[in-house]
Amino acid sequence: MLAESDPNNIDQTAAAISDSVSKTHSAQVDFTVLTPKESRQATDEVLTMFTAFIAGIAGISLLVAGIGILNIMLVSVTERTHEIGIRKAVGATDRQILGQFLTEAVILSLSGGLLGVLFSWLTNYILRVTTDLTPVLTWPIMAIAVGVSVTVGVIFGITPALKAARMRPIDALRHE
Repeated sequence: MLAESDPNNIDQTAAAISDSVSKTHSAQVDFTVLTPKESRQATDEVLTMFTAFIAGIAGISLLVAGIGILNIMLVSVTERTHEIGIRKAVGATDRQILGQFLTEAVILSLSGGLLGVLFSWLTNYILRVTTDLTPVLTWPIMAIAVGVSVTVGVIFGITPALKAARMRPIDALRHE
């Protein structure tokens, strides 16, 4: 008889259980005996797929957010073309105009990132109160999330900012 409580004999114990159940099932293998190791491997596979799924959703969300920032900034440049012309006519440099619009993109994306962190805190609280789950939010992860948000804002805000900075004052002043 195997010592079932000995952790070194798990595989032999599983084989013994499988043989015993197989005998009572007329040698039909219509059951599965899982060891803790196999159970952990199955759980790890599911978590890996779930993580990849969430990462895909996050990537799509970042792309959509970036396109939204790009569109908002392009509309802002178009609506403020006359203002850009006036600023350039009185001496604003291309770099100052570029900085103005990049700052707007950073503020827009920073506010979106901070709203995302607040939503995460709220979701964390709701999960802790309504379930046995205890999600973990750490400051470094929240900082990385906000940093990625700002980076997306800068990347997608560069094109409209360059468009504004490269406007000729005379053409911008004629625009109505």
